[in-house]
Amino acid sequence: MNIGVTDYLLKPVDAVTLMETLDKVGEIIYRERAEEESINQYKLEMEENAANSKRHFFMELCTKVLDEEYIAHKSSRLNMELKANFYNIILLKLFCAELEFAAYSEELFNAEKELFIRFANHPRYQYFDHLIIGSALLIKGTSIDELETLQEEAIARILNGVENNRGVNYFIAVGIPAASTSELIKSFNEANRALAYRHMLKPDQVVQADHLAFYQHIFQSNDLILSEIDVKQLDERIVGNFIASGDKGEVSVFIDEYLKGIGESALV
Repeated sequence: MNIGVTDYLLKPVDAVTLMETLDKVGEIIYRERAEEESINQYKLEMEENAANSKRHFFMELCTKVLDEEYIAHKSSRLNMELKANFYNIILLKLFCAELEFAAYSEELFNAEKELFIRFANHPRYQYFDHLIIGSALLIKGTSIDELETLQEEAIARILNGVENNRGVNYFIAVGIPAASTSELIKSFNEANRALAYRHMLKPDQVVQADHLAFYQHIFQSNDLILSEIDVKQLDERIVGNFIASGDKGEVSVFIDEYLKGIGESALV
């Protein structure tokens, strides 16, 4: 019995007894498998709940002013190590430019899965996927120099992961350094501004928030006379892409950086 025997038969064995014993063993096996599946399903649900809680907490950090006691308690309960001297946020949007706007594909799924694995359990990175804005990476460094090194390493990891999945495009937006968790709001907002440029630039770009002035100059430095601009000068692909896949929080940025960039009279 100690090695897993569930029943035994004594010779001579008749067919009825054999079938009854097999049915009994089959029921035991079925019940054990059902219990195992229930346990595995429970574990998956608990893991998903934990992941959702971490996503929610990350968005809290990036959008709300939280006191240090709450941050310490919540991060400890979620097993998230947030202690660092400096932080930065990278926002990532993966998509398939050849497919219809927000269409999904197996390659896209595989790329997202690979990136999750690449950053999993790394002490300096905290990766959050399946956000409304796409994915986010929280970088934690002991110094500005280390933060920049980690940032470059993170971008390289993302690019390598994407390159392994043909047909998948990317847009990487890098925020600005933060000296405390309370400054993550500004870092996130700047990264989100940079991410909004995905509607105006070609795919496969890395845009840093502290370089946005360069792109603003591109949109504004043309030979068009603003007073003569009309709606025909709007790029239908850019506007259509934004309508199809843009987020509510990007509306003001899109208006400021693109529409105003080609002239307010284009809105008439």
